[in-house]
Amino acid sequence: MFIKIDDLNAEKEARRMELQGKEDDLLVAGLNVREMAISRNSSRLHDGGSANHEEDEIMDTRRKRRRILPQKTRPDRDKAILAVDSAEKLRNKMAESQDVRDQERLNLEMSRVVREEKRLALGEQRIKDAASAAEDRNKIEQRRVYLEKRKLEAKRGKAEENNKREQEAAAKRGLGMDVQRNMLELIRVLRHKS
Repeated sequence: MFIKIDDLNAEKEARRMELQGKEDDLLVAGLNVREMAISRNSSRLHDGGSANHEEDEIMDTRRKRRRILPQKTRPDRDKAILAVDSAEKLRNKMAESQDVRDQERLNLEMSRVVREEKRLALGEQRIKDAASAAEDRNKIEQRRVYLEKRKLEAKRGKAEENNKREQEAAAKRGLGMDVQRNMLELIRVLRHKS
């Protein structure tokens, strides 16, 4: 992500430098136009029949310069200024549009990161839910086993209690039978003696 941003910044800076170079050329052209206008006005002031040789050489040089470079009028200067302004506006517009594109790319990258974070969060939540569900199932199973054990223990206790009662009843029945047997034996002995 940072590499992409650096590449975009480098590309944007290269475009700005290119536009800055064109703007510098236009500024130089504007300065040349201004210098030409000043020299033309100065030469007109000195064209009144001056016999000074040095001034004549300067004028000749300026005339040669005028022949080499086409004379620039005020509309030409205005055009140069407008061209500089247009170049500046174009540069600003391109920079703004580049900034907008960069921001859109950053927003897109950020939305991708957010979606990935949400996906990871959902995965973590699923793992937690699965672990929680397994823990709940384990608790339910433990509770079921505990209740089964309690039921078995209750049944065993009841069976043991019933067995004990049965043994006690059998013992009582056995004791009663022994007493009855002894009584019958005693009656028989008494009858025999009489």
